[in-house]
Amino acid sequence: MKRGWEDRSLKIKAAVLDMAGTTIADEIGGRPFVLSAYSRTFAPEGIELSPGELNEFRGLDKGQVVRDVLAARKGLKGGALDSEGARLLDRFGKCCLELLDEVRPADGAREAIGWLKGRGILVSLASGLPQEIAAAMARAAGLDSAGLADYVTTAERAGGGRPGPEMINDALVRFGMLNEDVNRSRLSPDFDYGRVLKVGDTPADVREGLAAGAVTVAVSSGTHSAERLREEGAPAVLSSIGKIPAFLESKFLAGGVD
Repeated sequence: MKRGWEDRSLKIKAAVLDMAGTTIADEIGGRPFVLSAYSRTFAPEGIELSPGELNEFRGLDKGQVVRDVLAARKGLKGGALDSEGARLLDRFGKCCLELLDEVRPADGAREAIGWLKGRGILVSLASGLPQEIAAAMARAAGLDSAGLADYVTTAERAGGGRPGPEMINDALVRFGMLNEDVNRSRLSPDFDYGRVLKVGDTPADVREGLAAGAVTVAVSSGTHSAERLREEGAPAVLSSIGKIPAFLESKFLAGGVD
């Protein structure tokens, strides 16, 4: 379901915001954070991936990415794939932790989150990174401080990643909008996902938001161009998360968001 902008009475109650490339500045030392961590993870295994190949993994569950690469490049399967996948995912996490000192919020991220919170909108950060890493990144960027993000969800915590609805549903459970026992892998027929704002910088983010019927906005502050995000079906593409307040104010009548 593609969410357009014609419904001026739309009531957004929750926002699910991607992390690296959206609310977290993507480049560290001139190279995208997640792509640097992937390279450091696979290089010792003799696996070289082009920037284009690495870019296609953006927004996806990192554990699944590691397994897919090992299966494709090493021909692993079964128990060998499980054990090697776990080993490399652990290495990936350590590579991310080594880069934490350089993590900072994306330009305008704190202000955009504060704007949403000021209108009574509950905010969850969301990531395909392991839970420990995502939480550490949120702390390092100062996005989990008082008055900012209410929650950090991940594919690991939610039980599945983009483009499935698991992380959106996990945030909604946390916010009391869905029951705790809901099946997070399925959309709830009794909930209007048009009350959710989904913002991200990858095709997977766009697919996740559109599949759920959420108000979906893409940002080109990551490693995917505005053209690529529009090709994926993004109804709106902004240059950064910092543009969200003005964009929503222009698209909804006064009082339509809160």
